[in-house]
Amino acid sequence: MAVRIDRPRFRALFGRLALPNERAEEIVDAIEDTFDESLNDVATNTYVDLKVSGAVADLKAYLADREARMTLNLLIWLGIVLSAIGVATAVLIAVLG
Repeated sequence: MAVRIDRPRFRALFGRLALPNERAEEIVDAIEDTFDESLNDVATNTYVDLKVSGAVADLKAYLADREARMTLNLLIWLGIVLSAIGVATAVLIAVLG
């Protein structure tokens, strides 16, 4: 992103200040360079939107993975509990039967 400096306006201003034209151009160039360097460090809305969108997508993927793992763990525990109930039932039938 570049900053446009109104060079004729600066020339007129520096002319009123009796500054040589060459010196005025150097000052305007320095001002432009300073603004351009400063603006390189400024985050644009597009950049922020991309970063936030990426973070949201990463978070959704992480949460989906965690949900799948939790569901799998619950199914494993359900299988263990049902197996234990079956073994306990079989032992009771064998002892009482």
